[in-house]
Amino acid sequence: MELTVDTDAGAAYVRLNEAAVARTERFRESVLVDLDAVGAPVGIEILALPAAVDVDGLADRYSLPGAVRAELRLVLGDLVGMLRQLPLAD
Repeated sequence: MELTVDTDAGAAYVRLNEAAVARTERFRESVLVDLDAVGAPVGIEILALPAAVDVDGLADRYSLPGAVRAELRLVLGDLVGMLRQLPLAD
């Protein structure tokens, strides 16, 4: 799992795996999920930082394994901590 943050755009991307993106779905207004050809999540794009991500809702909707759910919680927790230290562009 890899986190990329663009403070200029006020956005972040969590790459879950290296599979090719086949399509993108809107999970919430400011959260998009990239899916592979069979509908498994490849990445999560957060378009409006700091946006809260419903990890449980996302994990349930896309059948994420418990280990991925736990790691996603840690990564998003790190993101929140990072945002407290970095100014976002207006």
